[in-house]
Formats: sequence, structure tokens, C-alpha cells
Amino acid sequence: MTVAQHVKDAVNLTATKLKEKYPETYDSWRNMKQRAKDEGTPVHPDFEDFDSFLVHMGPRPSRKHTVDRKDYGDPEYSPEKCHWLDKAGQANNRSTTLWLTVQGETKSLMDWAIATTQKPDTLRSRLKKRWTHDEVVYGKKSRNREPSAAVTPHKSQFPWLSPERAAKYERGYRDHTEGLSPRPTPYEYYLRRLTNALRRLEMDITYYRDLLRVPELTDPLLPQPTPEDILPKIEWMEQQRDRFTAEIEQAHSFQVRKAD
Repeated sequence: MTVAQHVKDAVNLTATKLKEKYPETYDSWRNMKQRAKDEGTPVHPDFEDFDSFLVHMGPRPSRKHTVDRKDYGDPEYSPEKCHWLDKAGQANNRSTTLWLTVQGETKSLMDWAIATTQKPDTLRSRLKKRWTHDEVVYGKKSRNREPSAAVTPHKSQFPWLSPERAAKYERGYRDHTEGLSPRPTPYEYYLRRLTNALRRLEMDITYYRDLLRVPELTDPLLPQPTPEDILPKIEWMEQQRDRFTAEIEQAHSFQVRKAD
């Protein structure tokens, strides 16, 4: 049995060499991890480290391909649930997802179910009965009214975030902390995830800045990245870092006001 070259590399190369040999695949993996952190969605242990991700997914087929979940109703990133897709494939994949627009906000049926703590089958049943999207999500008695705090409990869990991001963190908090003893508070969970994300961003920013100063850090047998390739990546990561830092300060201020 012939072992694929990328599998051999994942076993034999150092983390730095592996990243240099498969830069586009590494960027896709890093972006996937960042999306998961932003959304509060789970990542399978086989996708936590780049070498394991490479073994399971293989190299990125082209720059048009990204890591895509096969079922948008299942938020987890895992080998069995993800594949490489280009934009055309992603559009086809998303076409199978049920989307609902309620009070000007569009989300998947699954996300609405999570945000309102209802079963997805309940919303699907209402949709089949040709109820309006507002009625599907909030019921016929709730037509044309704003959702109450009881309907959107995630607001009380992460009140410093927008309702959409709060709903995603609520889902991640439930999936990652259920059964833990002692269970971290929502603020502790949020702070740990953002702090870890900031740490990874700083490491990546340092790495790419070093590449600008010392291009010899890359494998001479591979295409050499130019400043035009590197600078946009650094700019994007710095923007993410600043956004996360501002969010953490906002969360801390809320906790201080709450304590007072």
C-alpha cells in the first residue's frame, strides 16, 4: 500500500516545515479554527492540530477551495463532516439548507432553533404548514412582536455581544462545558476562548513579520512568498486582534458594572 506524500510529511516534518510546505492548506486550517472560535462551534480533536488535519483532509486542491461542512445543520468541524469545496460546490451545499428571515434577520432553521431553544423538527413542521417565517420561529400568537428575554436566553448569557454572536457562543458554551465540574461561567468560557484566539493570532503575526525580515525562513525549494502575499495576511490578523481585544474590554466592563 502506497502512503500519500502529505501523510509522510505530516509524520516526518516539523510543524514549521509542514506549514512552509503546505502554506495554503495551513491558511485554510487556521481560518477554519478562527471561524470556529468566532462562532463558538466545536472542532473535532482530529482537526485541532495542523498535521492531523492535513492527514485527514489532504492538501488544499486549489485557492478556490475552502473547508466546508457537509451539513450546515451540524456545526462541528470534523473529518467525517467536512470536505474541500469551491464556490460552486458551496452554493449547491447551502441550497439544501432551510433559511428563515425574521424581523429582517436571516439565519438557518437550525440556528433559529438554537437561538430560541426549540427543536428543529418543530420549526420544520410549522414551515411545512406554510406558516410565515415569523410564525415558524415565534408561533402564531407571537406574530409581529419582539422576542422576549425568555425566548432568547442567550442574551442573558453573553449580553455584551450582538444577538447573533451571543446565540453562537451560547451553543458553544453548552457543547463544551456541559458535564464539567466546576462548570465555568459564560464570562469565563468566553474569556478563555478569546484569550486563546489572541495568543494564536500573536504567534501568527510574529511568524509572518519574521518572514518579511528574513525570507530565508521558508523552504528554498518552495515558492517564495512576496510582501504582497504576506502584508494582507498581517493586516487581516491585526484587525482580528484589535476586534477581539475590544470585545474583551467590553465584556470586562460589563462584568464590572454587573458587580457594582
